[in-house]
Amino acid sequence: MHPQQEAAVFHSGSSVGLSAGAGCGKTFVLIERFLHELDPAREQDSPGPYGLPAVVAITFTEKATAEMVSRVRREVGRRLRDPARTEQRVWWRTIQRRLDTARISTIHGFCTALLKENAAAADLDPAFRTVEATEEADLRTDAVDAVLKTALARDPAKHDDPEALSPRDLVTRCGLTAVRGVLLNLLDTDRELLEKPWTTADLVAARAGAWARELIDPQFDALRDSADWAALRPVLQRNLTTTPAKAADRRTLLTELELLLTGPPPTPDRLRDRLADLRPLALTGKLGQSKKMWEGDDYGVIQAHLAPFRGAIDGLLKTLGDSPPDFAAALPTVRAYLPLAAAAAKRYERSKRDTARLDFGDQLRLAARLLRDDAVREKVARSIRLLMVDEFQDTSPVQAELVRQIAGLAAGEDAGKLFLVGDSKQSIYRFTGADPEVFGRMRGELAPAGRLPLTKNFRSRPEILRFVNALFDPVMPAYEPLESPPVEGGGVGDLESGGGPHVEFLLPTVPAGPDGKRATAAACREVEAKWVAARIRELLDGRPCVRVKGAADRPPKPGDVCLLFRTLGDVKLYEDALREVGVDAYVAGGKSFFAQQEVQDLVHLLLWLDDPDDTLSLAGVLRSPLCGLSDDTLFTLTDAEAVGERRSAQAVQAVHPPGAVILDALDASGESVSENHRGSVASVRQAPLAAAVLDDTPFSLLEDQAERLAHARVVLRDLLACRSRLGPGGLLERAVQAFGYDGSVMLEFLGERKLANLQKLLRMARNADAAPEGGLRGFAARLLESVKETLTEDEAATVTQDENVVTLMTVHGSKGLEFPVVVACDLDRKPPSVSVSGTFDPELGPIVPLSCQHGEDLIDHGAEIWKAREQVAEEAESVRVFYVAATRAADRLILSAARPLAKDEAPGGAADAPTGVPLKTLDAVFDLTTGKPREDRSAGDPLFFAPQVLVHHDKPAGTGKALPGPKRGTPPEKFADVLRSTEPCEPYDLRRPLPSPRPSAVHVAELAERLASNEERDELARFPIAEPGASVPGEASDDPVNSETVSDPLADARGRLADALQLSRRVEQRRGLDYHIPPLADVLPAVTGRIERLILPAAPNGGRTGQGVQGVHPPGPDALNALGMSAGVAAATAAEVAGVGLPDRLVPRLWAERTALAPLGGGEAALLLVAADGATRLVRTEELPAGACSDDRVAELLRGALL
Repeated sequence: MHPQQEAAVFHSGSSVGLSAGAGCGKTFVLIERFLHELDPAREQDSPGPYGLPAVVAITFTEKATAEMVSRVRREVGRRLRDPARTEQRVWWRTIQRRLDTARISTIHGFCTALLKENAAAADLDPAFRTVEATEEADLRTDAVDAVLKTALARDPAKHDDPEALSPRDLVTRCGLTAVRGVLLNLLDTDRELLEKPWTTADLVAARAGAWARELIDPQFDALRDSADWAALRPVLQRNLTTTPAKAADRRTLLTELELLLTGPPPTPDRLRDRLADLRPLALTGKLGQSKKMWEGDDYGVIQAHLAPFRGAIDGLLKTLGDSPPDFAAALPTVRAYLPLAAAAAKRYERSKRDTARLDFGDQLRLAARLLRDDAVREKVARSIRLLMVDEFQDTSPVQAELVRQIAGLAAGEDAGKLFLVGDSKQSIYRFTGADPEVFGRMRGELAPAGRLPLTKNFRSRPEILRFVNALFDPVMPAYEPLESPPVEGGGVGDLESGGGPHVEFLLPTVPAGPDGKRATAAACREVEAKWVAARIRELLDGRPCVRVKGAADRPPKPGDVCLLFRTLGDVKLYEDALREVGVDAYVAGGKSFFAQQEVQDLVHLLLWLDDPDDTLSLAGVLRSPLCGLSDDTLFTLTDAEAVGERRSAQAVQAVHPPGAVILDALDASGESVSENHRGSVASVRQAPLAAAVLDDTPFSLLEDQAERLAHARVVLRDLLACRSRLGPGGLLERAVQAFGYDGSVMLEFLGERKLANLQKLLRMARNADAAPEGGLRGFAARLLESVKETLTEDEAATVTQDENVVTLMTVHGSKGLEFPVVVACDLDRKPPSVSVSGTFDPELGPIVPLSCQHGEDLIDHGAEIWKAREQVAEEAESVRVFYVAATRAADRLILSAARPLAKDEAPGGAADAPTGVPLKTLDAVFDLTTGKPREDRSAGDPLFFAPQVLVHHDKPAGTGKALPGPKRGTPPEKFADVLRSTEPCEPYDLRRPLPSPRPSAVHVAELAERLASNEERDELARFPIAEPGASVPGEASDDPVNSETVSDPLADARGRLADALQLSRRVEQRRGLDYHIPPLADVLPAVTGRIERLILPAAPNGGRTGQGVQGVHPPGPDALNALGMSAGVAAATAAEVAGVGLPDRLVPRLWAERTALAPLGGGEAALLLVAADGATRLVRTEELPAGACSDDRVAELLRGALL
């Protein structure tokens, strides 16, 4: 530890407020301080509670909680192995065994535990649970709809608030949809503000004071202190008599402005009148518009400053308006929302209380209220020796109040039991209610000795740190510069690390289009994306620039590169541009959980189970990976003529009425079926598609489609039979198990994230099973509403990262991460305008939109004030987000933005002025064309010396071959890691009926039809492969018996399959392949999913692969069985051996299947997962041991599981 870290870890005597800069090792300090408090020597140091339960750590996210627990466990293990701590081994062993009880959690987890422990004092059911996002939205909607229905049914004559519109008048004025949306937003605000009595007089006074204080005074001060006025004043004084014809106007303007701007501030009304009188004089036509009318160069000053000064006057006059504002005019509409919102809030709270549920806001609010009880607060305080809070800059005022109560700061005491870690520069969560000033205020309440810094950055090169310091010091108050850690020997860190420059500006200027119109924002982003992709390709193919500890720098890999965005709205442009130059990429994070296909597939299934006549949902299920039916198959199933012929040919229809197949199955299974349920099942086949799917009669389909339909029939009938006794959680788990859906999604691109999303949906469904109003219909309806509204729910988190893929993510998603190469993209994105959707301001009261269906213009000055505040706060947050993005870079930082060519500029000229806050910030400190700082700070602190910046004036030269075909699935070697990090489903049933394997060899074209993507099919179709039985000129057989004539090129090729198989085992000759099956022991613990069973009958010689294979060349399936290969792979291999080249896209699939079959050998059974792109995976069974096992044992277990 360096001195800053030691000071934080071992500080005593007061609480600690640690201001930890980016990359400065705050997590290390947290862990060390946590373990320091557990050290047995501390028991004698100070009185009070002691041991693991006495140390409480609060993190910002569940992921951070898991990381901290893991690191604490690792460090405890290290202490157990430390020879110097032999006497403490029993103590640390006890800590290790009890770590699962450590009080490390998020703030919501802490509040939940606090409320459950004190449920009686909090007046709560101790068995309460937290509502899911879909439940919460559903409950709020129900509450608002019920209140509106009641209010609109009430007689308007009985409306008892003359200062507010009646509900009917409000809806008539603003529209029902708008009112409903505003009420839903108001429910998401502080309950205390919602319940506060807001009188008209209070609202008028608050608005009038804030209007003058926040809108008028700042503009007046800016006018008075402007550089334009400072330049104009002496010029007017010198030229009062220069031109007699203009003397009166000049004197009047000068005198009135001096009285106005140097005297006491006037009232708004007087200011409006005086500026209106002066405005006509602030024109060159009035003051003199010729150089001869002014002394020396004074006319140049007038030209440069008079127009901007006049613009400032115009802006102030616009704010003042033509007449004094009427602050009460909009209040009848504003106040009309108050009783409706209060009633909806009470109904919402009552519905949660009746069912023992709390939302996240309740947990914080009720915990804060509970701690106001002296007895409870003292009890909690006595149980805590140290309260540690990470990321305190992202806490809300309510969360901060909780911490103050526990630490005793609310009573003005500092008991030394608080350890805060935060960085105001990294506060980027205002949208969650976080207050960036909370950390500074709380830190200021602590003793000066406890206000400690942590500024030694272990992440970034010195050049990047100095660039960050130079950029953000002028725009961030009380900026603490980052510095390199001391080097060995006690010296300071190097100011130059070599190999630079390490900071780049990638700022293309986009010319006008062929039509002469200036480039749009979309066109600029497209150009920027191509420049970024080309530069990344250049870096990947270029010289070393990534540091390696104890070794020379290495070239970057794709996994070293991260593109950061404020929003992911246009991220596809950058992803596509990267793929065009041969760089694979994936988008991490996002708020699109309900928009993911794997979620919507299961939503379709639930909707159909709830309503079997829902043909659209059933079609979605059938064509999804759940069933895998093609569009041609769906057409066949619904074709009226085909269905008619099928039904007319089925005499059993008279014996088996609609639904009989399912009901017979129910009766045979012993299920208890109510009459209502029998009726619902019987009605299923009234829908044409459902009837076609659930019937046992055959259709004329491709063989693989017929097999899939048969399996889908079995599973869907089973689910219908279970829907009366299973909730949504049970049904989905049963469906995932039966369809092998978890394995299917794993084989898709970003399979690990899709699997995590699937497990998250299953958890939500299980929670719905336990809800009082739980049930299939309610849960399905909530999911459908969430899908339609694309409810902002985070995708499930994944922890895996591919070193061969560039990451694209939001800046918020990158918090706590670092990358060798960071590209901060789209820095000139224009910030969105602040809109009013419904909220409460502590001073101004309710802020609601005043949309009017009848065109009446009504202004709420309170909303205008609130928008001005939000605009300032949003710009400040944008700067902090920019800081977070810049500090993720370890070795290279690239700042990127594209702007259109400025008006009247020739091609190659200057770009438009920046519009985005990040680029404005950069432009204020650095010259964007040279990369040099605008202010020379070389004589000051060397931590602020700006490094050399590489500015790209031309598009980088990086190029590459575009990536073909569909994106890759999860590589098999990563399966074990991915599955260990996700929640497993129920064990997969390997004994369920499976489609029969194909009995004979498959032609290459058929293999492509079964396993290849559309692009692969098209490509394979162009290869001239002879049909079975045809002869190939010039091709000789290796079989001496048939050496004179060749009747089948594939049969001839099979004669060389043994050599081909042996050759394919040489992995070093198959470099660059995407797929490789690892040893079986490495695939544990689980691979479950859609499977294809490849039964390989006993070889004629009973031998295993590689034993007696040479010389076994009988034609037909037996030859393939002897080699332990599936028919499809054999046919494709035969084509390779015969000299017919296959597309590279199929090579990984062939290599993977051969490798997978090799350990099992001929005569055994193998299970393979088959992806849409042709990749295969070995399936795991629960019976496989955790350690390594022999091939014979694996073969025995698989055979026993299947046969």
